[in-house]
Amino acid sequence: MISVMTELQPAPESFFTIRSFDAARSAGAIAVEHNIDVIAGLDEFLKAEGERGLPAPIEEVDFVHFWTGGHSPASWDTHYDKADMHTLYLPGTELAQPTHGADGTTKADIVRRGTQIVEVQTNDYTQPLAGALARALIVPKPEDAAINAGPKAWGSQTKRALSWRGILDAFTPGFSNSGNPKLEAEAQARFADAIVLRKR
Repeated sequence: MISVMTELQPAPESFFTIRSFDAARSAGAIAVEHNIDVIAGLDEFLKAEGERGLPAPIEEVDFVHFWTGGHSPASWDTHYDKADMHTLYLPGTELAQPTHGADGTTKADIVRRGTQIVEVQTNDYTQPLAGALARALIVPKPEDAAINAGPKAWGSQTKRALSWRGILDAFTPGFSNSGNPKLEAEAQARFADAIVLRKR
């Protein structure tokens, strides 16, 4: 196991897996903008609805973007929590660069920043990322699901999972039925400017 010293860096920043970086650039993205007040509003909204929110104050959070647009989960990158310390990520600040090489940021570099990581998954970088961010905050990590998800959250998840739509979705590759689609859609509409991918 690699021991890494941490030193808190200015946050938030966005880091992309190789596939998510290429997908975002293909969608025309040239920069990432984090609107702190809007993200804080989204955080308050989710917590008020009985769901989870940011794992730390926004100034102590970074985002890792993960693209789910491949034909199957097997074609996706490794999730951040399962990636080794040498896994390469590309900073959102490089989106405007004409090419990207192997001199990006490793997971060890991100860990050294001393921030909490929120992995934002999407298959469509032409849409606002607020809904995907809401889903990332709502869905509990397996190891702490029983602790962080309140009764209201689990109730909505159970109801969704047992619905006809939920049963069908459970058999769709890459779909997680533990979110809250209604809340995610409302977050997408109300907080669309939370994380903005600026386009050409």
